[in-house]
Amino acid sequence: MTTTDGRVVPARAVVVGSAPNEPRPKAPRAQKEHYALAGTPDLSRLGCEPEELGVVHVHGDDGALIELQLPSLRDASLAPDGCHTLSIFVPNSRLGRGPHLDLAERAIPSLAGLVRGSVVHDADDLERRVGLSDGQIHHLPHVPDAMFDRRGGARTDRDGVYRCGAAAHPGGEVSGIPGWNAAQAILADLA
Repeated sequence: MTTTDGRVVPARAVVVGSAPNEPRPKAPRAQKEHYALAGTPDLSRLGCEPEELGVVHVHGDDGALIELQLPSLRDASLAPDGCHTLSIFVPNSRLGRGPHLDLAERAIPSLAGLVRGSVVHDADDLERRVGLSDGQIHHLPHVPDAMFDRRGGARTDRDGVYRCGAAAHPGGEVSGIPGWNAAQAILADLA
């Protein structure tokens, strides 16, 4: 196998967990924000117990959307005693780089008062650090041109190169199905 920069990789199969370069629908630029909280957030507006909390979607009046996760509510080892962590995924960062705590406070009141530290990764950071094109954690945007079978299968246009990540059918989240599909394609092709 020869890479685009001319390096030779001695392998019968190469499995790639990233989005294809082309064709790729135009994606909104995403960002991820992480916060250290000095206390327990008020979850009273969410109507669930902390251990039941998963991803919380918050919508802005202008159609903006953010996704909140509080992983330390399930795993206390992620923060010091009495403290918590908050991650905010902004699928479309048209609101601009920077904190989205004002929108998050629609779901979790007085959140800004708990913040003791933060890190914001814009789309360029996410692409450079972990290879997420346009910062998209699903590799491709959730738009009709990139959904379901339009995401493409495990096989690529290069012999011996297979896709196993969220960019492959059936797509995102953590189902493992794209990896299973890649493994099945490799087994069939190498048999």
